[in-house]
Amino acid sequence: MPTLKGIILAIANVLVIAISMSVVAHDAAVLVLVVMFGIVPALVVGGLLGLFAGEYATRSRHWRTVLLSLPAFGLVVLLAAFFGFDTEIPITCVPTFLATLVLERWTRQVVPAPVPVATVRSMRT
Repeated sequence: MPTLKGIILAIANVLVIAISMSVVAHDAAVLVLVVMFGIVPALVVGGLLGLFAGEYATRSRHWRTVLLSLPAFGLVVLLAAFFGFDTEIPITCVPTFLATLVLERWTRQVVPAPVPVATVRSMRT
């Protein structure tokens, strides 16, 4: 199930990035380019990140956020640099970071605190 969550968020992330870049560029071809070349790598990385998030669901949320964000940022930077969208890298990292935050929260499992051992004392004086 966490893998599916990662894939769903990856699709949403690609669509948000594609729509925002096409609106800023005033060119519908950018939307097609981003979706066409970004969806397959995003599905793979999103699925792997979802799997990772599910495996480490009880770990620290701060470390999970960092470890989920870095590969996602790496993919965004790699694809943007490859297709010459260097100036859009900071803007496209915002929805990617939000998607990783949602994935981290969506897959988090809180471990209950251990119940302290009860001790019995005599009430007599």
